[in-house]
Amino acid sequence: MGQIEETAVNLQVLVDAGNGQKRGNFSCRKRVCWRLYLRDAQNAPQIASYLNRIFGGKATLMPMEADICRSDLHLEVEGMCSIVEEQ
Repeated sequence: MGQIEETAVNLQVLVDAGNGQKRGNFSCRKRVCWRLYLRDAQNAPQIASYLNRIFGGKATLMPMEADICRSDLHLEVEGMCSIVEEQ
């Protein structure tokens, strides 16, 4: 499994865990933002396209080129989720 696939699995686990904490009609699925730190900004469209397919276009993606600490990684992700009431 490549890094982006493994990252997507980890992100889904985080969203599911957040939704497991929901009370009533509250969920974090509708307000998810991923800040993507990319070693090579040219990969942003491919990574964004992949993550949009995984999350159904419901996540806001903020790709940016950055220094990645580990030389074997191509991206790092920081996620934010707002718990909102679903209608």
